[in-house]
Amino acid sequence: MAFVAAGMFLAVKVGFLIHHDRQPAVIESYSPTAAASLVVFAAAVAATVLAIKALGRTSNRKRVRRDMKQALSAQMEARRRRVAELAADPKRAKYAPLADRGET
Repeated sequence: MAFVAAGMFLAVKVGFLIHHDRQPAVIESYSPTAAASLVVFAAAVAATVLAIKALGRTSNRKRVRRDMKQALSAQMEARRRRVAELAADPKRAKYAPLADRGET
């Protein structure tokens, strides 16, 4: 809200300056202008920092998704090897379908 108020104040001040109109005393004063400028600057810095953090979170999500896909692929490959190992052994071949369904 402070950013919007400061932005409006500066927009009105710039409007008076562009049109070479006489400014009211409140707008003509330097202290509210300096305060409004600092608020706008601080809000711009905060918005930039938040945007950079949001981009970092997005790349982290992509990395986590990629890692999860790799882990799932490795798990499926391990299950496939286990099923093949069980199926190759005549004594344990009856357990291969169970392992394929993830029951063992």
